Amino acid sequence: MTDRRALSVLLVDPSLFTAPYDAALTEGLIAAGVSPIWVTRPTRAGDRQELPVERTDPFFYKRVDEATWLPAKLKPLAKGAAHLAGLITLLRKIRADRPDVVHFQWTVVPPLDALAMALIRRWCPLVLTVHDTVPFNGERLSLLQNLGFDLPMRLAHRVIVHTDSGRQTLIARGIPPEKIATIPHGALQLQVPLPPRTERPDGRYSFVLFGEIKPYKGVDVLVEAVHRLPDEVRRQTRSAARRVSSSRAVRAWTSRRSKRASRRSASQTRSSCGRSAKAKRPWQHSSSRPTASCFRTARSMQAASGS
Repeated sequence: MTDRRALSVLLVDPSLFTAPYDAALTEGLIAAGVSPIWVTRPTRAGDRQELPVERTDPFFYKRVDEATWLPAKLKPLAKGAAHLAGLITLLRKIRADRPDVVHFQWTVVPPLDALAMALIRRWCPLVLTVHDTVPFNGERLSLLQNLGFDLPMRLAHRVIVHTDSGRQTLIARGIPPEKIATIPHGALQLQVPLPPRTERPDGRYSFVLFGEIKPYKGVDVLVEAVHRLPDEVRRQTRSAARRVSSSRAVRAWTSRRSKRASRRSASQTRSSCGRSAKAKRPWQHSSSRPTASCFRTARSMQAASGS
C-alpha cells in the first residue's frame, strides 16, 4: 500500500475574526487527513491561543496591530498599508510552499484581496467562505462596495456558505449555483469549563440572545417579543439583559451613550406630557442612530421582565 501525501491547505484569516471557528475547522480538517496552515495576525495580549501554534504563520499586521504609538487617525491608513504588505508576503509564501488549496475565510479589504486572489487562482484552486452573505449587514452600499463584496466570490473556484438561505442570497447576486457549497456551521465547543448547573426554585423563564449586542443581531426583535407577551407570562420571566449588562463590552458601550440617551429620554418625557394614555412606550420610538436605539431597548428589556 502506498501512502498518499496529505492534502495541504493554506487558510487565510488575516484579522483572526473567527478564531474559535478556525480552531474547530482545523480539528475537522486534520481528522479528515488534511494538513492545514493558517495565516493570521499575531495573537493579542489577553487573547486565548485558539489555533495550534505549529499550524499558524502570524505575519499579518505584525508591526501595527497593537501599535499604541500610532495616532488614532493614522492607524486605519497604517493598517491598510500593512494589509497590502501582508498580501505580498502571502503571495510569496504560496509561490514558495505551493499548497494544494488556498482557502480565504474573510476578505478584509476586498479590492486589495481581489487583486491577490486573481493571481492565486492561476496557481492553485481557490476557495472562499462567505460567513455574512448580506454585505455590510444590510446597509446601503456604494457601487465600489458592491464590487468589492462580489468580486472575491466571482474569483474563487468554490464558495462556501453555511445555510440554504445564504446560498439563495448569493445566487440572487449572480453567483453561479454550481460553484456554491452549503456546509452547516455547527456548534462550537467551548474551550473553558462550564460552571456548575444551578437549579432555580422560582420557576421563571430566561430569554437569551446569543451573539454580540449589535443592531443587526435583532435585539430590538427580542425586546418587542418580550413586550408582546401576556402580562401573566411576562411576570414569569427574568431579563437576560440584566445579566449581560455587567460585561465589560456593555459597560464601555453604555458609558459612551448614557449622557446622550439620558438627554433624549428627558426630552421625550417633556414632550409626552399631556398626551393620551395611548402614547407610544419608550422602546417603540424609532431612532436614526441604531446604537442609541439599542441602548434604550436593553433598558426596556429589563423593565419588561416584570421583576
